[in-house]
Amino acid sequence: MATALASGSLGGKYLNVQGRGEVAAGVRADAEGRVDIGRDGIDAKVGGQAFAGAEASGSITENVGGVGVTEGVHGYAGFGVSGNADAQVTMDDVKVSAHIGAALGIGAGVDIKIEIHPDRVIAGVSHFFHI
Repeated sequence: MATALASGSLGGKYLNVQGRGEVAAGVRADAEGRVDIGRDGIDAKVGGQAFAGAEASGSITENVGGVGVTEGVHGYAGFGVSGNADAQVTMDDVKVSAHIGAALGIGAGVDIKIEIHPDRVIAGVSHFFHI
């Protein structure tokens, strides 16, 4: 795969927004499945993709007081399918993400990712209410 990437961000400690754009062309195929359980928490992932062609994608991430959400879109010219789901739970954070996409000549895909950092949520609420 050949790839070009651009990104930027704006904001401060309790509120920030990030943007990202990427263009790629080539052939790729992979599959993954795993579950890790340990003293630090649980990490699980399942997914795979097979794709030949070109892809353009963009995403935006918003972070407010310890909660982050990323939304992404993909446009495809080629042939393939992709999908994955990922979840991670530790004492420090909770992360969940999913992606699905398909192309038969022309196609599209979507992503969503949510991250929650309880310590930052508490710090943000305390700061907002002057506690």
